[in-house]
Amino acid sequence: MVANGAAMQAIMKATQEEAKVSRDLAVKAHKLTESMKMDSLSMKTVRSIVTDHLPSTNNCGDRDFDHVLPARDILRSASLDALLQ
Repeated sequence: MVANGAAMQAIMKATQEEAKVSRDLAVKAHKLTESMKMDSLSMKTVRSIVTDHLPSTNNCGDRDFDHVLPARDILRSASLDALLQ
């Protein structure tokens, strides 16, 4: 009988720990979602400013804009790093 009670306590403790981990994961997922929304809004704002103030690419010939992409990746990773800390 005592062993059965100890086993039930162990199960209950494991269930509580699993619930806590699940709650923590849900909170982090929510923070990530909010961060992604902010990132999307920021990118839309930057796109709007850039398209309004730069000449169209039709007038630029065959210029290569690949040098801009690494900056975007750096900004994204920096915002995710800040969120996960």
